[in-house]
Amino acid sequence: MTEIIFYTGVNDRFEWLARTSQNILARNKTAILLVAASDQSLVCEKLWTHTDSSFISNCEEELVSNGRLIIGSPLGLEDREVYINFSEGIPPDFSSWNYLLEYVPEETSSREAARKKYKWYQERGYPLKTLAHKA
Repeated sequence: MTEIIFYTGVNDRFEWLARTSQNILARNKTAILLVAASDQSLVCEKLWTHTDSSFISNCEEELVSNGRLIIGSPLGLEDREVYINFSEGIPPDFSSWNYLLEYVPEETSSREAARKKYKWYQERGYPLKTLAHKA
């Protein structure tokens, strides 16, 4: 069953995404990143320009064979280790993955949406873990 991990205390969602992505890639894992279509270009840019001296390689779904951090749909992907949800909804196919990562923003309105997702997963019996994000 998919283990769902919520990271609390996220002040900057792009920083959280960058650090989380770096950790996954350092472990030689492949991850799918679910992003709202309106945020996709910004997310790509933020990852490629994460710091002045480094970047986080990522690709869009049509380039799956060339990357380990894939932005888009997981269709056809065999390695189903980590699914990062950077959208506001529940991913439609998350239950076929080992891990689903969610973040809980500090801002009150977004935090409430994360609480609703937590409750949704909890009601369906998914194993949940909460970790404090260290900025």
